[in-house]
Amino acid sequence: MSIWNWWAFASACAWIFLSIVLSPVYAVIVLSPSGFGTGAGIGIHVNAVKKAQLRASGIKSRKNKRTRRISLKVITYLIKRVKIERIFLSGVVSFEDAMHTALAFAALNALSQIKPLHIQNETRADFALGRTNMEITGILSVTAGHIMIAALKHAAIALRERFDLWTNTRSKA
Repeated sequence: MSIWNWWAFASACAWIFLSIVLSPVYAVIVLSPSGFGTGAGIGIHVNAVKKAQLRASGIKSRKNKRTRRISLKVITYLIKRVKIERIFLSGVVSFEDAMHTALAFAALNALSQIKPLHIQNETRADFALGRTNMEITGILSVTAGHIMIAALKHAAIALRERFDLWTNTRSKA
């Protein structure tokens, strides 16, 4: 019969809980000429980027889910805690006028040099093509703990609305 060390067990459970709560959840948004795609992943964003690119190209479709109305308080809570990890720009910049192409290409290069924006620019200018073909990929992150708190806030608001509806219909009967 083994002796169970409860302190070690409790500290391991606390460490696992904190590592899950503090781990980042990545949301990836891809906008390309073939379409729009999204993906999500916890801990690492590589699979989320692949999933979003597949959805944007139309290879993998998203299942239709029932949409729910989310409170503005919950959305603002999450938006305040979202961190922009990186923005990737790739493709060809080209317009009918060479001056417009040069100005747009210079503006993209200037934006990619601003450090807080985290823009990785892999675009090139083509002055003869006359058609822009770009893919924009944005990676956002928020900790799982903030998502859990937002879900609890959403549940509390939904329960309060149901309770208010129940008391209003009960008092009218």
